[in-house]
Amino acid sequence: MTRPGPRSLVLFAALLLPACEGCELLTGPEHQIRRELKRLGQEGYRGEGLEADFDLAISAIRIQGERAEVFARVDVEGSYRGSEVSCICVERFFLRRGEAGWELEGFPLARLAGVTDALEARRQAFEAQDVEAYGRLLGPGYGGAPAERDEALARLAKILSGSGTVRQEIRRRVLRIEARKAQVTEEFRFVFELEGQSPRIEEGRAAYVLEPTNDGWRFESGLL
Repeated sequence: MTRPGPRSLVLFAALLLPACEGCELLTGPEHQIRRELKRLGQEGYRGEGLEADFDLAISAIRIQGERAEVFARVDVEGSYRGSEVSCICVERFFLRRGEAGWELEGFPLARLAGVTDALEARRQAFEAQDVEAYGRLLGPGYGGAPAERDEALARLAKILSGSGTVRQEIRRRVLRIEARKAQVTEEFRFVFELEGQSPRIEEGRAAYVLEPTNDGWRFESGLL
């Protein structure tokens, strides 16, 4: 009986692997995880307020039993919570091994969600004219000195006093979220509603720097 030579084995593997694309025994768990995240990037994500397409560059994969943790740099284009969003961010994905293979677990862009939580809390505090709520969003090192923090809140109180009802509509957010810092540019418009007068509309742009804390992302500079 003739035994197959090396070239025959290579040819056999080349024919077999495409047919076993989902077979982890042959391709290994990392290949399957990369394949699932590549599929996510190609198809985009629709749900939980996010409608976006991704480009992912995976930097590390950690597998522990039936779960995997993946670190990647992600380029996101789409909309999130009603605003246009463009984001380059370092994210951490979680996957779990299911009956059909590795599947995404939870919301895919947790750090984008965390930064957006802080941005939305700022907008809500502005509309409510709640200076104390603003103060709770400032990081411990805001402005580099305690006096900067006090001056920022004093300026804000002056802006809000006598402004009537104001609504801030966020049109677009551009974010860069690194491991220890997030840089954000917001494009928005103010709608001022004064009693007995027609609404006054002003468009603007603001830039912020946020840092992660034990209590979520907090503003370190640029608070409006």
